[in-house]
Amino acid sequence: MAEIIINNRNAHTKNKIPRSGLKIDLTPMVDLGFLLITFFIFTTTISENKVLNLVMPKDSADSTLIKKSGALILLPAGSDRFYYYYGGSKSIIGPVDMNRTQDILLEKRSKILQKDFFVIIKPLAEANYSQIVRILNEIKINDVVHYAIVNPDSGDLNNISAQ
Repeated sequence: MAEIIINNRNAHTKNKIPRSGLKIDLTPMVDLGFLLITFFIFTTTISENKVLNLVMPKDSADSTLIKKSGALILLPAGSDRFYYYYGGSKSIIGPVDMNRTQDILLEKRSKILQKDFFVIIKPLAEANYSQIVRILNEIKINDVVHYAIVNPDSGDLNNISAQ
């Protein structure tokens, strides 16, 4: 703590002004500094970045063959909704709320083998970045191994506009 030392030896003389010595203890300030350093080190180690690794294939003319029965095609369409259909059929279901993504993934995955399950994401022009990230997050949470992001074809766009 701060300590003030007053020298009273010459206080009785009229001509001299008594001088006081001032001694400041900086121990609490050093303690506070170490506490702040400890706090900032602790909070930066706790708040680690969470990233989703997205591995995209190289551009090539090669195509990947998948079973139609194992494919689930998701078409994000903006306004927190999306369309979807299964690989074997072209009848589009939707629009569906984005909160049902996990239900649809689990429903399709329960009907087929894990190695045959493939999710294809075809974002429409109205889709925004956050929708794609939400779908990729659900894919990661539900341990979907095979997925791809491709452009929608004209058949998808025609089927959606026909609804």
